[in-house]
Amino acid sequence: MVAGSPWKPSAEDYYASGVAAIHAEGEVDATASGPWMVEQQTLTIDYVRVPVMSVSSNICNLASGTADYVIEKTHLALGVKASYSRRKVYGGFGSTSYQQPQKFQVNAVSADHLGNSYGALSDIAGGVGTAMGPAGTIVTYQPWMQRRHWNDAFDTEVDRTMTGWLCFVPRDTCEGLLCMPQCNGRFMTDFPGHAVQNSDEGKFSTCQFIDHDGQAHLKVFGDHYVIPGGYSTSKETMGAIFSLIDSMGNKVTDFDFLPEALVETFWPLPRNEGFAEYDIARHDYT
Repeated sequence: MVAGSPWKPSAEDYYASGVAAIHAEGEVDATASGPWMVEQQTLTIDYVRVPVMSVSSNICNLASGTADYVIEKTHLALGVKASYSRRKVYGGFGSTSYQQPQKFQVNAVSADHLGNSYGALSDIAGGVGTAMGPAGTIVTYQPWMQRRHWNDAFDTEVDRTMTGWLCFVPRDTCEGLLCMPQCNGRFMTDFPGHAVQNSDEGKFSTCQFIDHDGQAHLKVFGDHYVIPGGYSTSKETMGAIFSLIDSMGNKVTDFDFLPEALVETFWPLPRNEGFAEYDIARHDYT
């Protein structure tokens, strides 16, 4: 899943309109000229691991005040893109059908935006694969693809794309949480704004970004790929990474992502981003 060069199309994946297929031995197969039903599916996951903290001890007197914190867990702020297409294609291929599974690659960074490292990416539990690290992107390096003869009785052309979020950026107002527009990606690294939420004891007085009135801050929607306590790459597992990818694929199918606010909008945002054609049965982790 994580190793290997990006997928490159073979000669069979190209086509020329109106050309019959010519097999390697030179035999022409006129039946392989189409029309074809060609499907393709991709998924991209942008992620940042963020802390959840609470006050472990504090001192408050007439001369000074201090607080110590414990990290209860870390989890992920997520932005997801997915695509699916079904097209009617004319042209010649070397066979009457073709299918390839969807494969993924983790493009992780070894340090967070503050320059802190939490272990080598190769220190993942079990020693096989690559940890997701503090941030990065999981990409489809080989899309799921299927080709068969087009059937006018039930085949239709489809083109779906989706961008959804499992985080948002609110600020507190007397009327409720007001979601800030078009800044989800920038706020994904907002550790102090996210670590201690709302009115919990020890909330940090400022978030990482202070250009919005009312202290806009990162808020993660849901609890995804939770690691208890402080983070290190040795706490990650390949099984948990596979489960995360499948979970995001299921959320595409279930229309279970938030949109990004385009203008200031009061919470709740609708959970309606996705499309039904996505299928995690096409994922391959071999």
